[in-house]
Amino acid sequence: EARVKEYESRLKAAEERVKRERQGSKERVAELENNLKSLQRQFELAQKRNQQLNEVIDTNKVASSSPVR
Repeated sequence: EARVKEYESRLKAAEERVKRERQGSKERVAELENNLKSLQRQFELAQKRNQQLNEVIDTNKVASSSPVR
């Protein structure tokens, strides 16, 4: 009888621990997904800036290679 109670107590404690860990994992996944979205946005903005800078460089190359009159 006492052994059964002890096993039930251990089982309940283990179930609670698993429940907490699962919740913590869900929160961590949400946090990582938000980080991923933020990094993707930063990457897109960096690509856009890079493209704009390359266009400016190309424009200046054309302007500087044209003969001055």
